[in-house]
Amino acid sequence: MSSNKFDTIASLRPGRYDYKIKVRVIKKWRGCTRTGEVFKGFNIILIDKMKNRIHAFIPGLCSEEVEEKITVGNVHSIKNFTVQQYKPTDIFRCLRNDKQLILSRDTQVEDMEDNEASMPKFFFDFVDHSEINSLSNQKTYLADVVGIIKTKNFRELRNQKQTKMTITDGSSNINVTFWDDFAVQFENGMNEQLEKPVIIIISAGKIGNWNGEVEISNVAPTTIYLNYNHHSVIHLRKRLSLPQFAEIALNKSEIKRPELLTVDAITKLSKECIDAKVFTHVTFKYVDDRGKWFYNTCTTCDHPTEFIEGLHVCKHCPRTVPHPEKRYTLNVVAYDATGTMDIILGDREVRTLIGKRARDIINEQNKKEHFPPCLKLIGKKDYTVQLRIKEVNVVHHYQLYLATNICNGFVQPGDQIIQTSCDIQPSTSQVQVSYFSVTTWFFSKWLHVQGGEIICYYPLASLFCASFIGFLV
Repeated sequence: MSSNKFDTIASLRPGRYDYKIKVRVIKKWRGCTRTGEVFKGFNIILIDKMKNRIHAFIPGLCSEEVEEKITVGNVHSIKNFTVQQYKPTDIFRCLRNDKQLILSRDTQVEDMEDNEASMPKFFFDFVDHSEINSLSNQKTYLADVVGIIKTKNFRELRNQKQTKMTITDGSSNINVTFWDDFAVQFENGMNEQLEKPVIIIISAGKIGNWNGEVEISNVAPTTIYLNYNHHSVIHLRKRLSLPQFAEIALNKSEIKRPELLTVDAITKLSKECIDAKVFTHVTFKYVDDRGKWFYNTCTTCDHPTEFIEGLHVCKHCPRTVPHPEKRYTLNVVAYDATGTMDIILGDREVRTLIGKRARDIINEQNKKEHFPPCLKLIGKKDYTVQLRIKEVNVVHHYQLYLATNICNGFVQPGDQIIQTSCDIQPSTSQVQVSYFSVTTWFFSKWLHVQGGEIICYYPLASLFCASFIGFLV
């Protein structure tokens, strides 16, 4: 092969090691552990003159020497690397390319003159808003999305920071949540002098589904661009100059705030309220300490694991999980002047109240079985709780409700100080747990199917029996 000949990204195949490519580096990021420790190895996205892109990973053993030679935005020649096929279990991929590159100490990287006008410094593969829902139940691919920021709210929670917003393309709305440092960086960008309304590009965003609603959130590769000079942004800006489009796109009247209801009113809701959200002011009478207060989840997909032959196994990935993550699940009895109800508090709700993760409490007391005293202290206090009303609540009158928001004390919904339990994950601490899979785990512990009948081992399990009987049997 001639020394001045370059291979295209599209021609790369596993099994050959003499490739040489001329590419621009258009993205770079590092992953991190659940506890926020940043990996030494890093990732880059490369693009060639044919506008084909590929992901490359640089392991920690050679990251320092390779990083010195690579600059985001620059054009480089790269040779002596490995072409590797993605595994079916690899998740959160930025690109639809089924191959990636692995660089090593033998990889040669050289700076080249930037005379390639056909190599853009940024490249997006946008997903239409109408396709977002179909991507919300998979973890293989991340997505690029563009939209007009319709509403935005930044919140400082007890142990996290959060930005929630709604973006629109003029015909549909999508919820977006950014977390921690990423949320702060976004807010800093929004505080600059920008043309309003701001049009945002979310590159490599994670599309998930939480409590039946599609939501985009950030993971390690996610990047945002505000009012970026891109034809898609220019197109939306031109449409906003049309009064009719602007009125429809930015209309906020369709956003309905959850109502504040008493316990008695919640138990009497009609079928029209299925999947609705409501707020209630209640006092927690006590925390049920009879069952397990945490469960184990896979560190890759966040689905609950099963303990099989002495090992934690994720059947969703599938794989053995050496050190599963710990998630809270608490059952509380709550009341107001009109009645009593049972409520399930998930991991995020409990962390909001006590400011600690389940694994931290386990490490402190060195006993997984013992019910932590700090969790019992949640009882005997007043809270504002947001609940999602399910079919079994209104059709079968099961009075066990799933909390999706919570804060201390009695506040009005319009005060905007309630933490939202959101899907995701990530930057380093936000974790997505499938509502369906977690509920399935609850049932596997609480219920037993015998002779076509469901027997509840715990009284609080009765809520979802009818809704999921088909799944359980």
